[in-house]
Amino acid sequence: PLSQHQLRHLSQQDPDGTSRERYRTEDEGYEALAAIISADPNLLHRNELRLGVHGRFMDQAASVREAAVDLVGRFVLDKPQLTLQYYPMLSERILDKGIGVRKRVIKILRDIC
Repeated sequence: PLSQHQLRHLSQQDPDGTSRERYRTEDEGYEALAAIISADPNLLHRNELRLGVHGRFMDQAASVREAAVDLVGRFVLDKPQLTLQYYPMLSERILDKGIGVRKRVIKILRDIC
């Protein structure tokens, strides 16, 4: 669920509500993807998915970048091969503009080491 702060922020930027709809759709998409990957974490080895995740790591919206980092972080600790594959992408995000993204990356990297 969206917090009051997030709703206020979205309504200030987009009075017609299109960003709100995009945010809800991306959130639902993230949850669906996380459920699919939970069922088969080996999907993260697929090049198409890796490229898609990398694209989300570069998204303009900090919330999207943070969700992508969170998604990868859920699985890299359990699968050492994934750690090797996604470590370079995660370490790049340590310099992210979004403080939430940086905090999440630091937590993941701390858990890896």
